[in-house]
Amino acid sequence: NYKNQCKLRINSLEIEPQSNISKLIYKQKNLVLNAMGAKGDIIITGNTIGEIKFYSLSDQTKTLKVLSDKKLQVQVNCFDFSNDDRYLLVGYNNGAMAFWDIVKDKCKLIMNEIHFKPCIAVKFFKQEDKRFYFFSSDSEGNVFETCIKDYYVMYRVQETKKLFEQPKNPTFLIKLLSFGEEEKKDYPLLINASKGVIFGSLSNVQIHILEPQIKKLWVFNR
Repeated sequence: NYKNQCKLRINSLEIEPQSNISKLIYKQKNLVLNAMGAKGDIIITGNTIGEIKFYSLSDQTKTLKVLSDKKLQVQVNCFDFSNDDRYLLVGYNNGAMAFWDIVKDKCKLIMNEIHFKPCIAVKFFKQEDKRFYFFSSDSEGNVFETCIKDYYVMYRVQETKKLFEQPKNPTFLIKLLSFGEEEKKDYPLLINASKGVIFGSLSNVQIHILEPQIKKLWVFNR
């Protein structure tokens, strides 16, 4: 069945303990271990005072840059890159989310009105017509779908809505999927869908399609 065929992969980041980059990263006393990731040859970390630090694997002697904002001096829990790698969406321990322009090193938008408990996962899933669409989850089990738009002079939340909630069962993993022709042939529900998303918690895994509209297909309980 599909439960046995669908492989849920969790990416991990392993850094050689004796490398220069390891010494740079782990000497931070306020490092948040679950707020670490990589993009190309860049490693990104978050810490307990709201700083997002960038390191290069090609030059392991220094920190490339640090993003911080005086309004966001709180623990970084998660982040994700936009499709064009220009923007970074960050979730914080007070429930806030921030939309960073990492080319200009500037925070374009702070969102305090969506989550009121720690934001624990964020994921961009579409970018078009100056709009950015993403999912986010919090420690109370709420999962939201949000769209922010570039209004030329500023960015604003155009729309946000709760996708689902699982009280006391928060979603820690949000991962995008692609459906091939073989899967569409075996599962008629996928005939009009090419992309999907996995929402993973400690008690279950949900699979939703993204096209033509977001819709839950399966829930696999542990």
